[in-house]
Amino acid sequence: MRTVILDAMRISILLVTVSSLACSGPQQRQEQTYAQRAETAYAAAVEALEDGDYTVALARFREVRDGFELSPYAILAELRLADTYFEQGTTLQAAEAYRQFIQLHPSHDAVPYARFRIGMSYFEDMPSSFFLLPPSYERELGSTRLAHDMIGEFIARYRDSEDDEVQSYIRQAQEAYVETSDRLAGYELYVAEFYLKRERPIASAEHLQTLIAQYPSSTLAPQAKFLLARCYLDLSDVISALTTIRQLQIDHPDHKLTTRALRWMERYGLSFDLLGEES
Repeated sequence: MRTVILDAMRISILLVTVSSLACSGPQQRQEQTYAQRAETAYAAAVEALEDGDYTVALARFREVRDGFELSPYAILAELRLADTYFEQGTTLQAAEAYRQFIQLHPSHDAVPYARFRIGMSYFEDMPSSFFLLPPSYERELGSTRLAHDMIGEFIARYRDSEDDEVQSYIRQAQEAYVETSDRLAGYELYVAEFYLKRERPIASAEHLQTLIAQYPSSTLAPQAKFLLARCYLDLSDVISALTTIRQLQIDHPDHKLTTRALRWMERYGLSFDLLGEES
């Protein structure tokens, strides 16, 4: 899934306007200034990237970076090299290139964009099909955790930004964050259900508690609270079961699992009075 198209990237990272130069003859090309030659070379590299000719784009951006070090286009070429890696699917290489850009140019206006793309690079590295069984799940969880952490860090850092472009990245990042949360929560739920089926409620409860604590915004949180209450009932821990059901009711009042949990209480003659409150 590509979440940012090249047109959107151009808005935030072209800090110097690339204009077309009317230089058709050999003599005119010779008369170009250093700045004009840098601009022309950069424009050619951008065109190759937009055409999907990634091999050419990489070569041309490197030429701009190495051959026009005194030009602002050299810095933009560094960023576009990372974009090229991203677009061609070598996302881990892209993440490292974005990270190097931030290290070399920490005050550059494109740093928020680079941080965003680091998270999205790891997001793109996640497998399209998420398997929970060995031997693949450890690798898949690893890339998903990296994406979750990097995207979460970006959101926390820039959520209050007043820049419209940064806010557009925040919205995309939030969508990706929900998906990574659900994948990681899905693993915890899978293991919890595995233990629950084998009548090991303590082990099941541990994974459900992890899910609820670490991924509270996951769409699987209601199911986790429902099953956690069941684990507590299996363990004869009525107070913890009622506390969990109460939290389920507060957080998800209209969820079907809330209704089921309240029916449990009726079936077993339980009341929230045991928590020191009115039912």
